[in-house]
Amino acid sequence: MLYVYVLKCKDGTVYIGQTNNLERRLRDHGAGKVKWTRVRLPIVLMKSWSFDTREKAVEYERKFKSGYGRQWIKRNLPVCVQGRTGRL
Repeated sequence: MLYVYVLKCKDGTVYIGQTNNLERRLRDHGAGKVKWTRVRLPIVLMKSWSFDTREKAVEYERKFKSGYGRQWIKRNLPVCVQGRTGRL
């Protein structure tokens, strides 16, 4: 199983990635083992999707990293910041 996931970082930026082990990857992000998110901790998992093939996961990761995909994320994914739920 492959996963595409979206993280909300402390500075308001969004990280989009993929992995075959979501729990391990989230631990790595939280522990500062991922260079890009290390300086943006803490992070919040906004959403994840599972896929049967790497090709599908890569396809969706690319879509979400596009300008349209980032706009879709901001419009459609709620985020909880300091105990409040809202939109990006």
